[in-house]
Amino acid sequence: MIETVSSVQPARTRASRVHDVEIGGAHVTLTIGELPDGRPGEVFLHGGKQGSTFAGLCDTVGISVSLALQHHTPVAEIAHRLANHRYEPAGATTDPEIPQVTSVSDYLARRLARDYLSAADRRELGM
Repeated sequence: MIETVSSVQPARTRASRVHDVEIGGAHVTLTIGELPDGRPGEVFLHGGKQGSTFAGLCDTVGISVSLALQHHTPVAEIAHRLANHRYEPAGATTDPEIPQVTSVSDYLARRLARDYLSAADRRELGM
């Protein structure tokens, strides 16, 4: 018997959205990898110099949100839990759609909500 290999292969490339932004003077790069249906599937958050506390915090938040997404946590729930946390860097951003944030996790929450939730869902979350 001859075995055939399925012609369906996992995608070797994925769509993503990359946001380079300054938050309170600190540079942050947010990359949101998307699933084939357009939903977010993973998050990479980079900020600060490698080895710094800020860089470690960004990596940890990105990993945590990625795991939540991969375990089917709704984007609205993630945004609700991350929004409005207060820590530095905070303040004005260079993102015209999200001009003020209270932290990097607040920015991530608002960016996910802006990109993946309806206007009604954002209103319900107070965004």
